[in-house]
Amino acid sequence: MVAWGPKLVPFLGFGNVFVACRLVFVLLSCCWFVPAALAAPWQGPGDLFARHKIQLLGDAGLVQAPLISWPVPLADLSVLNQFPYMKDTTIEDAARHLRTQYSPSRKVGQVRSSAHISLGTRSLALRGFQYTPRENFETATTLDFLGRRFAGSLDVQAVKGPSDGDRIRFDGSYIAGTFGNWILSFGAQDRWWGPGWDGSLILSTSARPVPGFGFQRKQSLPFQWPVLRLLGPWRLEGFVGQMEGDRFVSHAKFLGMRFSFRPVKDLEVGLSRTAQWGGEGRPEDLESFFNLMIGRDNRNSGGINVANEPGNQVAGVDWRWRVPLFRSANYAIYGQIIGEDEAGGYPSRFIGLGGVEHWGALSSGSYRAYVEAADTTLDFYHSSSRFNNAYEHFLYKTGYRYKGRPLGHSLDNDGRSVSLGWIWTNSVGNGWGGHYLHAQLNRDGKDVAPPGGNQLSLAHNSDLDRVLVFHQHQFGRGKLFLHGGVAFWDAGFGHDKDLILGVSWILSM
Repeated sequence: MVAWGPKLVPFLGFGNVFVACRLVFVLLSCCWFVPAALAAPWQGPGDLFARHKIQLLGDAGLVQAPLISWPVPLADLSVLNQFPYMKDTTIEDAARHLRTQYSPSRKVGQVRSSAHISLGTRSLALRGFQYTPRENFETATTLDFLGRRFAGSLDVQAVKGPSDGDRIRFDGSYIAGTFGNWILSFGAQDRWWGPGWDGSLILSTSARPVPGFGFQRKQSLPFQWPVLRLLGPWRLEGFVGQMEGDRFVSHAKFLGMRFSFRPVKDLEVGLSRTAQWGGEGRPEDLESFFNLMIGRDNRNSGGINVANEPGNQVAGVDWRWRVPLFRSANYAIYGQIIGEDEAGGYPSRFIGLGGVEHWGALSSGSYRAYVEAADTTLDFYHSSSRFNNAYEHFLYKTGYRYKGRPLGHSLDNDGRSVSLGWIWTNSVGNGWGGHYLHAQLNRDGKDVAPPGGNQLSLAHNSDLDRVLVFHQHQFGRGKLFLHGGVAFWDAGFGHDKDLILGVSWILSM
């Protein structure tokens, strides 16, 4: 096959485009460093209370789009514009509060601002869907603009003592445009692919977002063709980003694509695939990209060898099902299976996650409780599990990680966890939540050679028991977020205890 030039990428000068956009962000932040506010065309991961309320609308049949992929475009929440009267006050309160929360996002042509500051004793080793500060001290300012076709956000953060050395960050910044029923964007967006509340095996907010180009369907409308119409509302999304230079294969590209659909009101299904490809010293021509796309990446098959192996891929399926049996009990089961290898064109050698959740009304508000378990050991369901393989690769030796954190579940590889979580929130957005989590990290007590290996528990196994409680309270245009708890570590050679305390304040203008 003829290659398209010596290199298909850096994605039409991708690295140079990113550097240029970063410089623009810096210049804007110097000239316009004022507090900023939420006005975005989507709801991203990080707001557990908003997710709970959106899911309430989904289970009531008012929101018909898939809700196991985040960010969720606000166009899929069009029911909030209609604001129908409902006999269920819990559902009506959820709709009313979400409509108030997203009202700035519907005011076209305005620039809004917000400021954010966070203090804490330490960052959480295991991160879930709910936002918590990544460092002990963070301060940020944000500018948001929403036009009829284009939107943008400049989010500039300054942190103290960063674990990855980046004291100034632009996480959350983006430029986006709407073209027909599609949103095209460039920036550093958080994504969460899967139904889990405390983790996702393929893409979560464990690591900082990888900057890059993305696309997403604006509204999850069904196909009009007779057979495909059976899939119900569907969403297609994807991205291509560039990873950091300080890794074994410098500036590797990170690609992902996800198709989620809702064939019936009570069932949601997601199909996901991500890949690390190219980078310094690795092929980036059209043939390599084509082999990656069709899954021709196993050595000694189809002419693939160490020199031309295209990349490191993971793929799988996840689902959430509101079981019709005892429907009045308001519960759903969910799961995720992700393969680290390929056999016969399909994912193989799986890691897994599963859970059950229940929701209802309580004390002038609504609640949700869940039990969730995850295992990041390959073939976890076999008696002979395969250790030191998940999130690793013999070519991309830094592994399935970005800036020292796993892109998938925050357990990293060879981990196992069980958590019991809960959420309660009222009609004005104030709420409480928390969980008890037990985790076994690096269960075999061994590791691969650096720069790979479990980054949370290097060269030894550890047990973690953590109790965490958090609270959110609205104060006019401000929002206060508190979290606290305690973590008990048992590393086999000793015990340790961490006190977890944190406070965050967001002020919108």
